[in-house]
Amino acid sequence: MNIHQGVSRGDRRWAAAILTLAAVVAAELHLLGAGPLEAAPPPAPPELADPPSIAIAPMPPPPAYASIAERPLFAPTRRPPDSADPTQAEEKPTTVTAPEPLAGRWQLTGIVRTGGLHFALLRDRRQGALLKLNAGDAVEQWRLEQLWPDRAVFTAGGKSTELELYEPEQSATGTRNR
Repeated sequence: MNIHQGVSRGDRRWAAAILTLAAVVAAELHLLGAGPLEAAPPPAPPELADPPSIAIAPMPPPPAYASIAERPLFAPTRRPPDSADPTQAEEKPTTVTAPEPLAGRWQLTGIVRTGGLHFALLRDRRQGALLKLNAGDAVEQWRLEQLWPDRAVFTAGGKSTELELYEPEQSATGTRNR
């Protein structure tokens, strides 16, 4: 079978003439120095201006953060409870008994550790009142010994317990899930 079968003799002549003409044009372009077409190089990126200098205000001294204690961040109303100052409250005489579990009544809702300010905010689960404790202060028989970014350590009657800022979930068996 001939591959030219079905193509007329006139069609073959036209195809040969077009190929010859394309070869002549390519040779002329090459002789004139046009060479192959190449893409132009990309333009140089524009010069970037230096960013403006920004003056950063100095940090205020630690006493300036006292408003955090005056307007507790973790209280829904952002108002301190009526008896927010434990030094103003009357001391009630306490009897020496086994301390009530601290976590049963109190929830650690905030910790402030900046400059010279170090205190914990506790919420009474029964009454909803907030209490601010500095290191060494006590709630019921429990004394605040240490403050960490995520927990507070209390001692009472030779025992120690921790309240965590983010309470772990309880499983169905009552054990902690971490």
